[in-house]
Amino acid sequence: MDHRRIAHIVTVGTSIVRNLAQNASGQSVSSDILEKFKRWAQASPRSREDAEAGERACSGCEEFEAGLRFLASKPYEVSAELNAMRSYLEEGMVDAVVLLSSDTGVSEFSGRLLEAYLSSEGKQVETIRVP
Repeated sequence: MDHRRIAHIVTVGTSIVRNLAQNASGQSVSSDILEKFKRWAQASPRSREDAEAGERACSGCEEFEAGLRFLASKPYEVSAELNAMRSYLEEGMVDAVVLLSSDTGVSEFSGRLLEAYLSSEGKQVETIRVP
């Protein structure tokens, strides 16, 4: 019996935040948080809005928790990264994932959401913010 573990290295963009901004209305996401997602989706790297997204990339932050609930409700629609891995995930061919986020707050927020989601699905996950 083969006992190899299968690891995936995935680059993380900003699709999750863009999809949250466009599709989370009416999904029990407050209008204040929805407005933040919209600002973050349009933020320039290293802008105040971008930095704010990175600062809110933590369990317990209301933006993070709202984003995680939305991601968990439609993972393949909300995340381009998960959609690209869909067949591997569905076939049980993902044991571990290394997420490479770009050096922006919005990408870090997206990466941390993916980390939380994949961890809840039993995957070993590490997120690295690449300068």
